[in-house]
Amino acid sequence: MSVNHLRTRDLSLRAVLRVSVALTICSYSVGHGMDEENKPLASVPLELHEDIPFLRVQINDSQPLWFNVDSGAGACVIDKATARALKIPSEGELKGTGAGAGTFDYTVAKDVRLTTGRLSFKVDQLRVIDLSGVPTPKDRKLAGLFGYDFFQQYIVALDYDKSVMSVYDPKTFIYRGKGEILPLTFNKKVPFIRGKIQVPGKAAVQHEWLVDSGSADALNDELLAESEGEKKRLTGGRGLGKEFEILQATADRVELGRFQFPNVIGFSGGMKVGGGLLKYFTVVFDYPSQRMILEPNRRYSE
Repeated sequence: MSVNHLRTRDLSLRAVLRVSVALTICSYSVGHGMDEENKPLASVPLELHEDIPFLRVQINDSQPLWFNVDSGAGACVIDKATARALKIPSEGELKGTGAGAGTFDYTVAKDVRLTTGRLSFKVDQLRVIDLSGVPTPKDRKLAGLFGYDFFQQYIVALDYDKSVMSVYDPKTFIYRGKGEILPLTFNKKVPFIRGKIQVPGKAAVQHEWLVDSGSADALNDELLAESEGEKKRLTGGRGLGKEFEILQATADRVELGRFQFPNVIGFSGGMKVGGGLLKYFTVVFDYPSQRMILEPNRRYSE
């Protein structure tokens, strides 16, 4: 074999390797059915605790503090004690509703900047609420919630498998993937989707559920209280508001678009899907286009 032939072969192999590497990088960067032009404004590591996503956030010029990425929150929130410690003034005497029964008190802090990774945005009216009753890991003091004010500005992708949140610009975001696209409707600035549920002794029905990334529950649905299967009485509503009695039961089947889940343990006392089901996907929240995209991860196939 001639030297020229060896050089030609070597160059050809290098070219193939360059193309292979380029394709691999392209495949990795596109991921989740995204096109190359969908370069995230920021990709931020998440810590998942009981299927609830937490991340580190600076409030104005503070040290990084722990926030919950909470699609079930109708606004961005800062903990009352944290606001006091950071000397952030607030005003007003308002009331809201949360996971618990009844109402809770809150005030409003104006023009507060929140920063996570390379992403920084200003919240015109940040709710100041006592979050001490919200369940959190023992070593993670909850300082706030990323709620509607955050989601409505961006395309937000929560990758539950890789524990990463990627944030995109709605003006340039294009989706051509094979994920399930579900329409979103909004009530009080929180998102709802439609799906099907069947419980023992009852026909399958279509229901509307709040999409609550701030909840560890797989499912909350009042139909579970009517199940003819086994039920257990528990206390629910831990979080904002007061506790109340709920029933735990198992749904024979839950459907979100083309995705089906058998034997889903859920609770009465509300209508929502939470981290217990969202963890099987990369969930793309596209509030500007009023849609949510579900891309199954390896957990779903398992």
